[in-house]
Amino acid sequence: IISIAPRSLGELFRNIPGIRVEAGAGESQNSYTVRGLPLVNGGSKYIQFQEDGMPVLEFGDMQALTPDIFIRADFNVGQVESIRGGSASTFASNAPGGVINLISKTGEVEGGSVMATIGVDYESYRTDFDYGGQLGNGWRFH
Repeated sequence: IISIAPRSLGELFRNIPGIRVEAGAGESQNSYTVRGLPLVNGGSKYIQFQEDGMPVLEFGDMQALTPDIFIRADFNVGQVESIRGGSASTFASNAPGGVINLISKTGEVEGGSVMATIGVDYESYRTDFDYGGQLGNGWRFH
């Protein structure tokens, strides 16, 4: 994820083979689909987004309410898991095309990082940071 340096979920998900992303209104409200399925304007009708195994939205094609509004590709994302095709429907409802699951960091790796980005031709300012470690007796934080 660090080598890709995504600013949005759309930029992160474009690197998953077979996932098609079309830009919508900037960082969010993009259109997502799986190769072979039609593209829905503003949403992800055939894909379900999950965060740590929990659905972000049960239906990804509601008018002006897309799943990528509620989650961000930031430093707290440890890895991305995806399942494409018909077998995805056995892992989530309303997801015949695929499931994309963002797995959060858990504090197993101690330390942290900070990153600041500034848009040159447009006013976009963003600061990402994370920190994790051990609390003791098997407890961790991130």
